[in-house]
This record gives sequence, structure tokens and C-alpha cells, in this order.
Amino acid sequence: MLKQLFTYGALIVLFLNLHTLHAQPLIILENGKEYSAILDDVSPYRFSETALNFMHSVRLSYGRESKLINTRPLEIPPLEWGKAVNDSCTGQLRHYRQFPNGFYTEVTLNHLQPDHEYVLTINGRPDLEGNQLLPTPVPGNESERYYDLIRIHTNAAGHYQGTLAVLLPPGAYHTRFYVKDPDDWKIVLYHDYFKFMVE
Repeated sequence: MLKQLFTYGALIVLFLNLHTLHAQPLIILENGKEYSAILDDVSPYRFSETALNFMHSVRLSYGRESKLINTRPLEIPPLEWGKAVNDSCTGQLRHYRQFPNGFYTEVTLNHLQPDHEYVLTINGRPDLEGNQLLPTPVPGNESERYYDLIRIHTNAAGHYQGTLAVLLPPGAYHTRFYVKDPDDWKIVLYHDYFKFMVE
């Protein structure tokens, strides 16, 4: 199941930019490829039934409030393993505690470096749920696994807001969320371990 999801084309990241929803209705990354408006017409592409069901769930849920949504702050990490862009950096996740076939969250980032690329990541821990379901071993600590979800860009004010839906294998997850600077791979914002369920 994991091999099918992460190797054979069913690995999909959906990114909906809330500020440019009509200009860029959707970007989907599938094994490094980008597609536009895939939620409106999936006929040109060959996706698994799981991926199609996931996209349908995202389409039905987008922009709607739910009692299943949790709000979590993103904070500057300890400087022993992260860095502070400035003292004003903040962020927020608004994610579903459970969602069919994936992780679905709204991400807000404030006061980061303007017009800069960052990587959004979920990171496991060997003794916690879901670690074995993430695709990439941490170099030098292969029992710990992570998933670099997507590269995003802040605007001229260092702000970013978007909705992210990530196809994942079913199961319980207990992970950290990182915002990483690819210039040096230091973490600039994070939320400590939180739980979500992929149905």
C-alpha cells in the first residue's frame, strides 16, 4: 500500500492558494509534476481510485467549516536546532483531526523573509504513530522519517496563506509540523507533536 501511494503516481499534494483562488485554482504535485485545475477535470490523468476519492473529499470540504478542525500555533523553534528569522514570526495550522485518505490543513505564515522560498514538512518520531508511514528517512537517523510536502513562497510582506491537502497512507499520525528554510535547512517555525487520523 505504501509503495503504491509513494511510488506509482498516487503520491499527490494539493495546494490551493487562497489569495489567487480564481487565477490559480489548484496546483497538484504528483511525483514532481504540476497540474492546474485538477479538481475540475481529472479525465486527462490516470490516478488511483484512492487518489480520486481523496480529491473528491477535498472538493466537497474546501471552504467549509467543520467541528473536526483544530487550530494550532506555529512558533519559533529552540535555537539549538532552529533559527529565528525575526522576533515577530508567527504562523497557524487549521487542520482536520481526521480526513479520508489524507492530511488536510490551512496554513498561515506571517513575518517571514519576504519573497522567499520555504519547505513545509511533517516529521515523525520512531516511537510515535505514523512515523513508519512517512516516505523519507532522516539522514543519520534512519529510524525517524519525514515528508517534505511542498515548497511555498512568501509575498513581499513575508506572508503566506494556503490550503494544503496531502494524500497519505491510512492510519494514525503523531508528528511535528516544520517550516524549513532550504538555504540552510534550518527550521524557522514549528508546531510540536500533534495527532491526526487518515481514514
